[in-house]
Amino acid sequence: MFVVNTTYHSDHLGSATWITDASSDVVQYLHYLPYGEIWRNQQRVGYDERFKFTGKERDSETGYDYFGKRYYDSRALTSWLSVDPLADKYPNISSYAYCTWNPIKLYDPDGRDAKLSVNKNVITIKANYYARKSDIKSASLAVQFWNNQRALKYTDKKGKTYSINFDLKVIQSSGNPKNDVVLSHNSYSNSYEIVNDIGTTPEGNVITGQTKYNHNINVKNSHDETLTGAHEVGHTLMNISGDPDVEHSASGVMTSYGNSEERNAVVSQETVNNIVESNGFNQNNQTLWKQIKSVFE
Repeated sequence: MFVVNTTYHSDHLGSATWITDASSDVVQYLHYLPYGEIWRNQQRVGYDERFKFTGKERDSETGYDYFGKRYYDSRALTSWLSVDPLADKYPNISSYAYCTWNPIKLYDPDGRDAKLSVNKNVITIKANYYARKSDIKSASLAVQFWNNQRALKYTDKKGKTYSINFDLKVIQSSGNPKNDVVLSHNSYSNSYEIVNDIGTTPEGNVITGQTKYNHNINVKNSHDETLTGAHEVGHTLMNISGDPDVEHSASGVMTSYGNSEERNAVVSQETVNNIVESNGFNQNNQTLWKQIKSVFE
C-alpha cells in the first residue's frame, strides 16, 4: 500500500512518533528507548517512515541514522561510527559520545540548521535556506521578512529583557542530483521549494504552504510572494513538538492557513517566545544552555 500526503508528528527531540495520512488516520506509531533504538513500532502495511530518531533518516539495510556529518548506531553501540570532526576542541568528551551521553535532554545540532547565540542582552537566531535558482526570489522575500524585524523583545522569568535579531540567509542549491539539498530533501538542512500543488486539509482548505520534518519548506506557486513563505520559515525556526498547530499563533504571521484574515505581517510575542525557547534558551536555567552551546558549537 502506498501512502501519500503524510504528516509527521514528533516529540521534544524531533523524533517521529505519530505519522498520519491526509484523513488524519494513523499510519505508523513509533516509540524509542533513550538512545534511539525503536521500542515500539506499529505501522500500516506498506508504509515505514524513513525519518525516525530526532528526525534523521534511518538506513533500511544497516539501521544506522544519517546526521549529515556522521552515521549513528542507536542499537548495538549507541554511539557515532566515526570520530568527531571537532574532537580536538573537546578533549574531555569521547569523540564517539552521542550528545555527551545525555540523549534525553539534548539532540545533535546537525539535525537542525537554526542556531541561537547570546551576546549580553541580544539574542541572534541564524539559519541557512537552500533553494533552486528559480525559487531564490521567493525564499529571499521570506527570510527578509524575519531579518527586517527590529522591535522584537524577549523577557526571561528573572525579568531580563533581550533584543531579538535574525540573521537568515538563502543559498542557491547546487543542482547536482547527487548533493542538491532541495532534491534530496535531507533532514539536516533547510530547503525552500516552490511547488504547483500541495493538496487540501481534511476540512477542505487549500494548503498554500507546508514544512516537513521542521526543515523542508514547500510553498504553492500562487503564493510565492505572499506571507506564506515567511510563515513556513517561522516553522523551521521552532522545534516544539513537530505539530504545526502547536507552533501557530492566534494572530500575526504564524496564524494557520494562508486564507486566514488574521494572518498579517506581525510577529506576536507568543511566536517570539516559542522561537527563542525552542532553540535552547532556557528561562529557568541558562547554565544548561551555556553547557549545550559550548559542547556543540
